[in-house]
Amino acid sequence: MYPQYLYTAILRVATGDPELNFSMTTTPFPIYQMFIDLEEAAGAFDFVFMTAIALALIPCVMVQFILNERELQLKHQQLLSGMSLAGYWTSNILFDIFMAYVPISLIIMLTFVFDKTYDGVWVLFLLYPPAVVPFTYVTSFLFSSDINAQIFTLFLHFLSGGLFTCVVFVLQIIPVTMAWGDALRWVFCIFPSFCVTHGILFAASGSLIVNSRNSDDSETAVIPRKITGDVWAWENLKGDAAILVLHFFFSLMLLTLIELEVYSFFSWCPCLSCRNCHQRERRGPVLIKDDDVIAEEKRIDMQDGSFVRSSFVPQEPSSVLRDSEALQKNPHHKDCIRVHNFQKIYEPAFQSPTMAVRQASFGLDYGECFALLGVNGAGKSTTFKSLTRDITPTMGEITI
Repeated sequence: MYPQYLYTAILRVATGDPELNFSMTTTPFPIYQMFIDLEEAAGAFDFVFMTAIALALIPCVMVQFILNERELQLKHQQLLSGMSLAGYWTSNILFDIFMAYVPISLIIMLTFVFDKTYDGVWVLFLLYPPAVVPFTYVTSFLFSSDINAQIFTLFLHFLSGGLFTCVVFVLQIIPVTMAWGDALRWVFCIFPSFCVTHGILFAASGSLIVNSRNSDDSETAVIPRKITGDVWAWENLKGDAAILVLHFFFSLMLLTLIELEVYSFFSWCPCLSCRNCHQRERRGPVLIKDDDVIAEEKRIDMQDGSFVRSSFVPQEPSSVLRDSEALQKNPHHKDCIRVHNFQKIYEPAFQSPTMAVRQASFGLDYGECFALLGVNGAGKSTTFKSLTRDITPTMGEITI
């Protein structure tokens, strides 16, 4: 406006007309599309971080109940009562997926309320619960405390869904780091939260990546490849949706293998058992066996699969409670509970293995009273946990 007053004063002096006035109209240049895209990207970053927090809370709550059931032996009690492993995990998966859709439905509703309806994002939201529930079950086996599991799960999904997504997006724009961004885009897909938020960010501001790949202004770096602007291309949301589906089946397969204890077949490998091959096993003191212990071992050794246990006939209490040492057992009679050469070795990660029970053999029949006596750390609890299938023996045979 200052030049207008200046020109008005000059013209009034030149023409001698003090009443001379003229008007001026200014038309600013339109805002560059780049500025519009950057503004949308900034808003998308905020939306991604808020969504990452919401998505991280879903598995955080789930893993608490799974660890509580494991710590309080509730899962083991259900299995002892007759529930199968397949029934236990199927019921948990269906219930947790159903409950996860409650916050997911709220998130989808809020996207419509605040006009954040990006193309195809609702599909990723619907695929997230089936992907993250089995994934959380698998990661829960890494912990023994529900507090540690909650903290780790919360930070894992927040970092993968919030920070990792934004870092990959920026790396894919800068010409020097485009190759790194393209590689990390698929590496971080091992986390379900990343697949969802990556789809959100591309649907909102994918034009920045597309335009940076189509420009030829870069003289210092070679653009690795073009990226199409189609939201449902394989390198965009279709790839994220496909990986979320794969998460469901792959995590279910891992969960099945863990419950079947397939990893025990590879305990001989130091790399898979997370221990140093030079670490020695802590075996404890030398075993000194009493004569009755040796006699019981020989008796159990004589029992093999060819002997058939006789049917149980209820007896009177006075005849049932008899002294087991005074009872002369038939060597061809197979006990109802038989522990033969039982051995249990605990192999904590990155530590030396510990021998908890070594060469334990005994048998029990109907009507016998039995007790395990020993000092602390002798292996009494380990033996009873093996009898109830709470833990798996390293060697030996236990039949009931």
